[in-house]
Amino acid sequence: MFLLVLTSIFFITFTNCTKEKIPLPINEEKAAVHKDGTIPAEITFRSSGPSANGQGFLKADYLEGFQTFAFHANTDNNGNVTGSWESNWQSQNPELGGKFHGTIDCLNILADGKTAIMSGIVTHVTGNCCPYFGFYPEVGGIVWFEVQDNGEGAKASEDKFSDWGYFGEFLTSCNDEWEFFLWPIDNGNIQVKP
Repeated sequence: MFLLVLTSIFFITFTNCTKEKIPLPINEEKAAVHKDGTIPAEITFRSSGPSANGQGFLKADYLEGFQTFAFHANTDNNGNVTGSWESNWQSQNPELGGKFHGTIDCLNILADGKTAIMSGIVTHVTGNCCPYFGFYPEVGGIVWFEVQDNGEGAKASEDKFSDWGYFGEFLTSCNDEWEFFLWPIDNGNIQVKP
């Protein structure tokens, strides 16, 4: 009986307590928390900053074959960029082709809101890419590339990809705009979110 009374007192005490309102991170430029601690319905939360991601199939004359590629880059609330990229190039020339992988640590979305430049570090190389262009991707080298998101649906233009620029240890970043041709991708999708 004593245990039943003690349990009842415990239950009544905690159900009548006022719950503490925990402040939530919001975009203070758009709205503020109401005085009662509730959040206006029109606020949309953004858990991170700008991002870019995509994958595709690229067949260009200079490749003497084709490549599949994928990448993703996200900006956290502190402005730090993290991500990765990968390429698998298959050539008609059996001495060429390979797989390449790396990190992304820089993301620059241009003023048009649909074009993004990324750069990072090569972390894995298997095979031999593009020696006749002077591109010898090596672990530790810098990679740079540009993408363009041209929308969704049947009426949208193809998304575009610059292919990779390998800079060895030459200092470059996504804040440097190089004149690379943007190739329409043959298949896939690219999304850029400012």
